[in-house]
Amino acid sequence: MIPEGWKNQKLNDIGTIITGNTPKTSIVDYYKNGSKLWASPSDLGLSKYIINTKTKLSDVGFEQIRKIPVGSILFTCIGSTIGKMGIASENMGTNQQINSIACNEKTHNEFIYYALSNKSDEIKSLAGIQAVPIVNKTAFGQTKILLPALPEQKKIATILSSIDESIQITQKVIDQTQTVKKGLLQELLTKGIEHSEFKKTEIGEIPVEWEVVSLISLSIDGISNGVFNDPKKKGKGYILINVVNLYDTFEIQIEKLGKVDITQKEFEVNKIVAGDIFFTRSSLVVEGIARCNIFLEKSNNVTFDGHIMKISPNTDKVEPLFLKYYCSSTNARLFFMSRAKTATMTTIGQKDIAPLLVPIPTIKEQKNIVQVISSIEQSEKIYRKKLYRLNLTKKGLMQDLLTGKVRVKV
Repeated sequence: MIPEGWKNQKLNDIGTIITGNTPKTSIVDYYKNGSKLWASPSDLGLSKYIINTKTKLSDVGFEQIRKIPVGSILFTCIGSTIGKMGIASENMGTNQQINSIACNEKTHNEFIYYALSNKSDEIKSLAGIQAVPIVNKTAFGQTKILLPALPEQKKIATILSSIDESIQITQKVIDQTQTVKKGLLQELLTKGIEHSEFKKTEIGEIPVEWEVVSLISLSIDGISNGVFNDPKKKGKGYILINVVNLYDTFEIQIEKLGKVDITQKEFEVNKIVAGDIFFTRSSLVVEGIARCNIFLEKSNNVTFDGHIMKISPNTDKVEPLFLKYYCSSTNARLFFMSRAKTATMTTIGQKDIAPLLVPIPTIKEQKNIVQVISSIEQSEKIYRKKLYRLNLTKKGLMQDLLTGKVRVKV
């Protein structure tokens, strides 16, 4: 049912649709010293307005393409990137994978942007199941959206834009926090806190009071692999840490874990405790090898998958979180990747990670370092929760406002 005063209109009727094109690559002057924006799908979806592109055209090149007017909505219509969007911040060009809508005077471009975003899945379905999915210009132009009067369009766009601004600000804070954390990890895990004298070691300069020991020497009972994760035995039994859980931003959360039905004997051999650290054994790319995470919750019924390696840190020598932070640091990551073996997949084994050299301060200093890094992570967690709530709010508002279910006062 169409809300009172609204119309169901085709994209063809609300503006001009322009399919982008590419200048001849054989003529270098089309790109040389370019300053004109020219977008491909990789330039879309980063922010609402497109203010920069990886490729730019020269004035000569700009003359060879179809012009996309400022304020136009760009929508990717081919391949796995179908649905990526943006708004032109200036007169620009795009490649042929992108259709753009130059809105007429009866439509507000930001409203159309949000309306198209809300119908992204529907538009994707127009591509069918071809080897290379394509939403052609005709089908794209026939797509219908609900359109209120211009004043209501502007009001809805203003509301959704304010949420977007909050999302962008929150994401920026998260990005800044991650940058600070990365820098502190590098500094604190190699230089410590308030040291003035350093010594040269196999892993670079560290405080004179620190030791350098192998990863295996910090383990209570060596390194072990987990249980066979039979797909037929999922869904019940003991709680299971799986490979995907090691890629979580923070420590492994028990509420995110699945279950596996194994025997009591299998469980006892592969039982884990709070403070255990885990590493992935295989990855499609070398950057994913030996990804590290830690389980900190107290539970007596958790085990781990056979595609994972486990270390139980000796807490007389090392704080588990300190060891986890170091195993996630740049130095450790480079070591693990250098030890990986690549064939069909990239793999790594117990003997490969065991020799990792770890700088070890006193337990007291380890705790102080952990406290500093953990405080930054706590701040990041707060902002990530805020970001999650904002995205949830935006999703609900889009569903209500763009369908007319909830009307706004102009």
